[in-house]
Amino acid sequence: DYEDPLVRGGKHLMHSQFFKVLVGLACDLELDQFVCDSHKWSWFRRYCAAARVLHSLLHRTKLPELFVAEVRSKLREMVGDGEHIDYSHEDHQVFQHDHDHQLLLWFQRKPEDWTMSWGGSGSIYGWGHNHRGQLGGVEGAKVKLPNPCETLTTLRPVQIIGGEQTLFAVTSDGRVYASGYGAGGRLGVGGVESMSSPTMLESLQHVVIKKIAVNSGGKHCLALTDTGDVYSWGECDDGKLGHGNKSPYDRPHLVVALQGKGVVGIACGGGHSAAITASGGLYTWGKGRYGRLGHGDSEDQLRPKLIDTLLGHRVIDVACGSGDAQTLCITDDDCVWSWGDGDYGKLGRGGSEGCKVPVKVDALTAQGIIKVECGSQFSVALSSFGCVYTWGKGDYHRLGHGSDDHVRTPRKVAALFGKKVISISTGSLHCVCCTSEGEVFTWGDNDEGQLGDGSTNAIHSPRMVTALEGKKMNRVACGSAHSLAWSTSRAVSSGRLPASVPIEYDVLKELPLQAIRNRLVLLH
Repeated sequence: DYEDPLVRGGKHLMHSQFFKVLVGLACDLELDQFVCDSHKWSWFRRYCAAARVLHSLLHRTKLPELFVAEVRSKLREMVGDGEHIDYSHEDHQVFQHDHDHQLLLWFQRKPEDWTMSWGGSGSIYGWGHNHRGQLGGVEGAKVKLPNPCETLTTLRPVQIIGGEQTLFAVTSDGRVYASGYGAGGRLGVGGVESMSSPTMLESLQHVVIKKIAVNSGGKHCLALTDTGDVYSWGECDDGKLGHGNKSPYDRPHLVVALQGKGVVGIACGGGHSAAITASGGLYTWGKGRYGRLGHGDSEDQLRPKLIDTLLGHRVIDVACGSGDAQTLCITDDDCVWSWGDGDYGKLGRGGSEGCKVPVKVDALTAQGIIKVECGSQFSVALSSFGCVYTWGKGDYHRLGHGSDDHVRTPRKVAALFGKKVISISTGSLHCVCCTSEGEVFTWGDNDEGQLGDGSTNAIHSPRMVTALEGKKMNRVACGSAHSLAWSTSRAVSSGRLPASVPIEYDVLKELPLQAIRNRLVLLH
């Protein structure tokens, strides 16, 4: 359990003195200009870029142009359009060694003076199934208690999401990192090798990714750009990638049929996919069995197709199930709709009948539902009041109602009464949520330690993860049998300036606060 992931991931070689010297020599010889055409050498290009920035700071030489451009882009995101940015922070004559030294001391000793919230600000914890390294650097094949994900934390991701033995993270600058099981090309890094630590998807570097979608039991992914385009990769049984064929892709490919549609939301099931447009239209494609696509039939769709039944309604959220799947969506008139396979009552209308077009879930009308999720044969909804509803198949206690009975209409989870849930995620057979107080609760199947209580015993109803008590988590995510919790930046003014320079940092007093802030962004 210990040796296999380390050998597969090359961790022992990576940290050897021989390898460090070899990489340093290759960087000095500027070999990154010749060997980096392949995605497998992308790590070396990033290493060389970092080494050159460090050399520039140490020797006060000109900063690399690409690094300067990245810092300027980050500053524009932080301050918005209302503040003029001068570029004195790039000048080593303005900011000398003493200035940098005092600035970093100030930041380390009084971090509350600075609120440069371009990414997540807190620690990330992971637990559960980790045989393929899907926890992004955490060691151990079965992690029964929350462990810090240090590598992920350094990325400051704004989104984390898990799939079938996979993990994806999106950073504030639109980069995507993947780790875990590589079968079928599901990681998107090229090839089918597994990755035990987060690896950048080089094929997406030319675009800014805002969101990744993958089902907790899924083997394909969608990525949404800031311009409304969609990319897909992974396994392609039944055409779920949307490229007009059933061929798998081990790297992201643009879904041409969605170009110009202005996509604002995406979702993946086990065998189908969905996209929401800015006008509120809902497109689905992939496996059509049981009517999960909502087009009135059971035909597969190799390309995105608009659901006619929902024309005239504005869709604001969508979720796709795995296996014998259902699909759920929310419209802006405070209604929830469901369609597809109805086994175990997972469509929420009191019976087990399926349907091939969207039909309203009456029990959730006017309940302020803001998010829907689909696990394996069950469904979840979260309201703006922080109430959690679950329904569908009840074994493994996945519904959290204290028994393993099936539930055929949405039912509030009683164990969470008095709590305001702000984030919830479903695995294949378990659930994780966090509250406005920063508490994390889990329930359901626990065979891989995915509930984080130190055991492998199922939990019948939501129970607080005591190992995270006091950590103030405000986001959670699940893969098939692994879980994560983390804290993101709260609603603060990005890049807010301190009132003044503390008296002990005397060499900084001569400089404008805006320039000091910009230099800190460069150094951070």
